[in-house]
Amino acid sequence: MLVALLRTLWRLSSQEVHDWLCAWPVLALACGLPLSADGRPRVPSRAQQSKRLRAAGAPPSEMLFVLVVRAGLWMGMTRGRDLIIDSAPILAWRRSDPDAAHGHAPAHHPRPLLLGYRVHTLLCRGTGLPLLFQLTRANVHDAPFARPLLELAVRLFGLRPRVVRLDAGYWGLKLIAWIHMVLGALAVLPWNPKRQKKRDGLPPTWTAADLDRRRVGQTHEH
Repeated sequence: MLVALLRTLWRLSSQEVHDWLCAWPVLALACGLPLSADGRPRVPSRAQQSKRLRAAGAPPSEMLFVLVVRAGLWMGMTRGRDLIIDSAPILAWRRSDPDAAHGHAPAHHPRPLLLGYRVHTLLCRGTGLPLLFQLTRANVHDAPFARPLLELAVRLFGLRPRVVRLDAGYWGLKLIAWIHMVLGALAVLPWNPKRQKKRDGLPPTWTAADLDRRRVGQTHEH
């Protein structure tokens, strides 16, 4: 994985990585490569690198990120009990970027639309450290990414959050019910008086009792 990460960071081909590691044994040993019978590191060939990358399944940079987060949880750097889900725009490097799209800019930005991408991030509120993220085009709505991020974080890291704080863009009754009933956490959303009618006057901090009362009311209506 470290060899693949070096290739990505240094923008090298598989053959160039092989040549670098052969010429720099200290780097090869730092990457965890074993020694051969002649005492030199056993550097994988170009074909072997490609085979191992296909077997790994995920890009090396993403795999390293997951391992770092797991190490942080294991060492107690973060516990992931109080989580935040939010998104932020990332400007495209070039206007001709074929994968970028125009999306709404933050309120403080002078332009209403920005060309680029949007990163949806799951953060630990206590430490401010990112636990998981997903990158999309800038014109994608926030709401569909909250539950997948939480589900994947639970599977990868075994998180048991107590509080999940979400931006108003992630609003959704099904998502809030899932956070309460499945995760056993408290969903906290900002209060917007202009949208009070759409939320039926319920407070920004939802509890299981709030959801039960709403279900009872819907049942009587039907």
